[in-house]
Amino acid sequence: MSLSSDSEDEQLQTGQQDEEWEEWDGDDEEEDATRSLFCDVVLPTPEAAFAYDATHYGFDIRQFRIERRLDDYDTIRVINFIRREVAAGRDPLPALVASGQQQEESGKPWAGDEYLNPTLPDDPLITYDYEEQQQLELELGQLGITRCGGRGSCQQLLVRAAADDAAAAPGPSSSSRRAPHAAVNAGAAAAAVDTQYYDSYSGFDIHQEMLSDKPRSGAYRDALGRNPGLLRGARLLDVGCGSSILCLFGARGGAASVVGLDGSARIADCARQVVAANKLDAAAGGPVSIIAGRVEEVAGIGHDKVDVIVSEWMGYALLFECMLDSVLAARDRWLAPRGALLPDLASISVAGASRGAFGTGFWQDVYGFSMQPIADELAAAAAREAQVVVRPVEPDCLTTPALQVHAMDLATMSPAQQDFTAHFTLSATSAQLVSSCEAGDTSGETTNSSSSTSSETVEVAALVLWFDVEFSARFCKEHPVTLSTSPHAPVTHWAQALLPLAAPVMLGPGQALRCRLSMARSRARHRSLDISLEYSGPGGQTAARIYNMEVSSSSAGGSNK
Repeated sequence: MSLSSDSEDEQLQTGQQDEEWEEWDGDDEEEDATRSLFCDVVLPTPEAAFAYDATHYGFDIRQFRIERRLDDYDTIRVINFIRREVAAGRDPLPALVASGQQQEESGKPWAGDEYLNPTLPDDPLITYDYEEQQQLELELGQLGITRCGGRGSCQQLLVRAAADDAAAAPGPSSSSRRAPHAAVNAGAAAAAVDTQYYDSYSGFDIHQEMLSDKPRSGAYRDALGRNPGLLRGARLLDVGCGSSILCLFGARGGAASVVGLDGSARIADCARQVVAANKLDAAAGGPVSIIAGRVEEVAGIGHDKVDVIVSEWMGYALLFECMLDSVLAARDRWLAPRGALLPDLASISVAGASRGAFGTGFWQDVYGFSMQPIADELAAAAAREAQVVVRPVEPDCLTTPALQVHAMDLATMSPAQQDFTAHFTLSATSAQLVSSCEAGDTSGETTNSSSSTSSETVEVAALVLWFDVEFSARFCKEHPVTLSTSPHAPVTHWAQALLPLAAPVMLGPGQALRCRLSMARSRARHRSLDISLEYSGPGGQTAARIYNMEVSSSSAGGSNK
């Protein structure tokens, strides 16, 4: 439902909202505002500074402290060493990398006691409780939480940082630019991430997990099997064919030619064997062929154009792993005019949730006894770390109405339209999208709202993200299909993505949480997703958080979806 109106009351309300956003933008920085170790950018909290430096410079002082077994004094020395080197116009990263090979403590570049003197007055990174953060990691493990964006070791991050593009880290001054060594071929780093990414899908456990996801597999089966007007006699391309199940669905649905394309040579070879075992390969007179290769690199697929492209490209929070880039490249390269792209519509929705969304309900009734203090502590531990949490959320943990904050038409969109910023408000009774714009679009068009009836005070401890994709009637005229990962829908392997707030916000009747949510493909980390959230609640409660969802060249194999 559109909220735009020509009425004077609504124009006045919109103007007031704009003023509120501007006032929020001008709020004074909080006392724990923290400057990046490597540039002049100031972040709202030490945690935000850690995430910023890890994203843009490949360095996390917390990880470095653990791996080098630094005590509190050495941690202070390292922080001041980095700040002094940057202030002098020198790049500290090579020395940090080399320190891993130095056995003698006296040989460390930060060994001098002069580095015990603060370079930056009242530096929050020096007073930060690093031991508490290490305990947090243990507590999160007790939650059984999947935390996206595992950064890998700090040494691996430092090595990867050397291959990032010098322009990846924005900043207002020359000191905010990457040091000269960072201009080493960024393509090599991206290639390493791609290799790990495709290798992670070359094992069979992930394919069993995806095939066992009945809502997912059933949606594709129905779209390809119950639309004969679309599939019969068609040339079909499956981008990222994996085990070949979508190719098999397409062949059964009547496609005259089916090409499966996968970047993993191992899984492509297995897919060929699966196709042959079902007598659907060319040798058996069948329509299916499998090609090992990447959309951006393969010479051809045996057809100049195809009639239908299908792909299961979605990741956590919809956009993680950035596979949609390859799907759109395949569309532009091979899809015939008036051809079909399946699915063709996608959207992201959000709602507020209580601490119960973190899965702490177990502690509320343990053999008839309440252990709520443990639940509270575990939820607080999750909130302290700005990491995306992926887990199924029970519908009764949602405390606000849901709101769609981003929508994409895959048949017509550009890759840049994946990135977006949305301003919205959430309350116990309503959710309203104030404005939403894609990267490069400043129109800020208001689009929709939702509401419910409630007079209770509710808790918002996290924002919950999920996505829907549609095989719409535009192409699937006989049998449109919607695949939803909503908490109200059957559970999928994507579950939901939670963005923990710094602290729970209580919303009474008439009170709202004002939010600005941005999601963008990372410029500094190939196939990774940067998420930022700014919010303001009752009583001037404000915070800003940066969340990272990362595919690293050093992470272990397995599903990132």
